[in-house]
This record gives sequence, C-alpha cells and structure tokens, in this order.
Amino acid sequence: MYNKPPNSYDSIISMTNVSSDQQVLHKHEKLIQQKKLDRMAIHIFKGEQKFYQCEKKFNDELSTMWQNHRNLVKDKEMPIALTNLIQQRFTNITDQWRDEHNFRIDYYLENPYGDWDTIENNNKKNTIKQNATNEQRIKSIGFQPSMIIDTKHSFNDKQLKLLNRGPTYVPPCQIHISSLFQSTDDILKEQYASLKHQLAWLVAKYKMDVSLHFRIQNEFYDKFKECFSMSLSPYIEKRARYEMNLIQTIRQSLKTNKLILLRTADNMNTFYLVDSQDFQVKADDYLGKTDHYQVFLTTNEQKNQQQQQQQLKKQIYKLTDSINNALRILRRRNEIDETLYGRLVIFETKVKLPYLYFLPNVSKVK
Repeated sequence: MYNKPPNSYDSIISMTNVSSDQQVLHKHEKLIQQKKLDRMAIHIFKGEQKFYQCEKKFNDELSTMWQNHRNLVKDKEMPIALTNLIQQRFTNITDQWRDEHNFRIDYYLENPYGDWDTIENNNKKNTIKQNATNEQRIKSIGFQPSMIIDTKHSFNDKQLKLLNRGPTYVPPCQIHISSLFQSTDDILKEQYASLKHQLAWLVAKYKMDVSLHFRIQNEFYDKFKECFSMSLSPYIEKRARYEMNLIQTIRQSLKTNKLILLRTADNMNTFYLVDSQDFQVKADDYLGKTDHYQVFLTTNEQKNQQQQQQQLKKQIYKLTDSINNALRILRRRNEIDETLYGRLVIFETKVKLPYLYFLPNVSKVK
C-alpha cells in the first residue's frame, strides 16, 4: 500500500556485507525491488484464491440453508430472529473492515516520506557507519517502479516515488499553495479538469443518461470544491509545499534533459518517460503509416496562410453545423429540454482546436 511493503519482505535478501560501491548498491536495490514485487504478486494471488474459495463455500452453504428452510426440513428452519442476527453480524464485519481500511489509508497518506527523512537525518549527522546506512537504505526500498522509462535518463528516488502514483494523482492541498496570480475558482476548475475527463469516459462506457451525467458532475464539483475549502494543518501544509517543490524539480529535469512525460492510453494510471526527439520520430512514423488520421492541412507552412485559415474555418463550420443540427432534431422531438440544449449547442466562434499528442498503448501484445 503506497509503496510500503511489509517489514517481513526485508528478509528476502541478506542485508549483511552490502557493498559500499554505489553502482553495485544500485543493482542490489533493483534486485530487491523486483523480488519484493514478485512476492507481493504471489501474496495477492493467494489472497484472491482464498477469497474465491470462501465465497463459493459461503454461497453453497447459504443456498442449502434457504433450500432447507423453504422445504420445511426438520430442525433446519431459519427463524427470523436468527436471520436478523446473521445480517447484523455481516454489517458489523463490513463496518470493521471499512474502519480498518480508512485508518490504513489515512496512516499511509500522512506518512509517505518518514523512512527517507529518517535516513537523510542520519546521513547529515554522520553518526552511523556506511555499512549500517546502506543496510537501512535497503530496508526502506519499495517495489519496482510502475513508471515506464524509455530513456537513459531517470529521476531520483523521491521523484520516482511521487510519479509512481500515476498521472491522475493530485497531491493533497496543492490548491492552497498554488500560484497567487490565479483565483481559487480558476485553480479549482483547472484541477477538476482531469476528474471531469474521467467522468465523461465513464458516461460513455456505461451509456449513462445525459441529464443524470450533468447532475452527477455538478455534485462532484461541489464536493470537490468543499474538500479544498478546508484549512490546512501545519503537517499537511508542510507536505504540500514539499510535493510542490518536488514537482518543480521534475519539470525542470524534463526541460533540461529534453524529455516528455505522458500517461499511457490504457487508463492504467501509468506514466511514460521518453526523449522528445525519439518521441517526435515515433509520432511522425505513426502518422505516416496509420489510417486513423487524415492530414488535410499543414499549418506550419508560410505560403497561402490566408487560404489555409479559410479551409480550417470551413472544416470547423462543417463539424459544428452537423452537431447543432442533430441537437435541433432532438429538441424538436422533446428528447432534451431547452436548458440542456443551450448547454450542448456549439458556437463556432468559441471552438478551440486541441493539441494532438500520442499516448503509448502498452495494454496490447507487442
């Protein structure tokens, strides 16, 4: 949970006689990361197997119980008082697990950097021998990074720890310490954009009613705004500033080393790091081979710029007119009300072209 393996995983590899050579130590850390990840995968697999075995056994017993009850099998009936007790027991178990889950979430969110801070303080004091420091460092190693790195350059441990949470992760309370040149409402809308995109994806996937979608979206935004209107505790504010500085160092590293950081296209909440030049070559190669896109206008040419703009406006008008015409038909049939029609109709002058970028899809074979 939050890259904190159980302490028992530290016994995977002997911590004694660890080399002080940084290159050897780095390889040692990678090996431990992989082994911890493998052990966690086995642990989860066994847990799932046990869960499904128990679920099947319970369902079989429950089915037999109700069958005996309906058939009035002697000494097998289920009095109402007994079924109520069983139901209450299930409720208590559910509440107990929920409380424990919430406690763990709160604990790990409030203590994400404790191990590394302890190591840094010990290093500053220089009171621990090199071998002991390396041993302590190895014990704090988490799982293998989930981030896909397609470049020789990489980030340091703290930067990777933040990025491993994925692109849909919003550091808590960042809005409170964001730029002073933006209003709170503007910052909220900007931060809410990612969640809004995910909601739209869910609506499309499950074919949700449009009016219900807007109602849920409004309720989400109100709750989102409420969560970020609370005052910060000193500890949380300290963490928020720490993460803000960490993000700034990541951005600076991307700029300095000419790197691109993207999410993958499979909605698995994973980052993909690549050199910008290599990425551009792959994008151009993909455009040249695929039939998913049709290039009808290149805007980087200086010649016939006025003619290009006219062609672009025609394309925009053609698209907006088609969508608005479909909306007018729905309105005439009373399938949408006037308010919803007003929110969905597109004004040609307000259309903005999005920036097209390619997201690597790693969910398919090869």
